[in-house]
Amino acid sequence: MLGAVLLAGCLGQTPERARIDAVLVRDSGAGRVLEIEQRLGWPDAVLDALDHGIPVRLAYPARCGGVSLGTWIEIAYAPLQRSYVLRVPGLPERRYSRRGALLAALDRVRLPLPENLPDRCEGSLQVALDLTFLPTPLRFPALFRWDEWRMVSPPVPWQNRLD
Repeated sequence: MLGAVLLAGCLGQTPERARIDAVLVRDSGAGRVLEIEQRLGWPDAVLDALDHGIPVRLAYPARCGGVSLGTWIEIAYAPLQRSYVLRVPGLPERRYSRRGALLAALDRVRLPLPENLPDRCEGSLQVALDLTFLPTPLRFPALFRWDEWRMVSPPVPWQNRLD
């Protein structure tokens, strides 16, 4: 996953497609979560792939106090159930009947923080479309037509402390 973000980073950021507006640490009762407000402008090629059953993954690389927070969000279309699926590691899977509802849910996401994270630390976070997660037949066109696939936000600072 880190390689995909580095590769995407080499191709430059796309703040018009991916931007993180706010990052907060919240206590969810079951542990701390990173609450992210973001704006994602999905390229047509990515939406077309999603509608044809190809899962898409957003990577959230970050470090805080020497601990890697590299996590992801996966979205997919399940044609047999006629629903869109949102997967976040450590959280229950969520389903949506319409693509618009799924994409709206991605405006504000919560990502679990590891328990071994120092109580106070600073880091940066960004979001990027993970091109290495795509199936091989799509991976190479996505790499060569990066203007149709690339989504990389500028990094934003965040602090691990409850406000």
